[in-house]
Amino acid sequence: NCQTIEYKLTLDSNPQFTASVLVACARAAMKMKARGITGCQTIFDIAPVDLIATPREELIAHML
Repeated sequence: NCQTIEYKLTLDSNPQFTASVLVACARAAMKMKARGITGCQTIFDIAPVDLIATPREELIAHML
């Protein structure tokens, strides 16, 4: 069995999108620090749930 998840986004110059990405990364950094994760991380090291403002428990309750 082979599954693939593919994410694709095509943008022109978009300062609002850039700002949103920076805010999401700052939010993720705070969540990871609270769990004791420190040091250099790339965007690929960040769990998607850390980028979202909604608490994990609420996401699970509404999506499962």
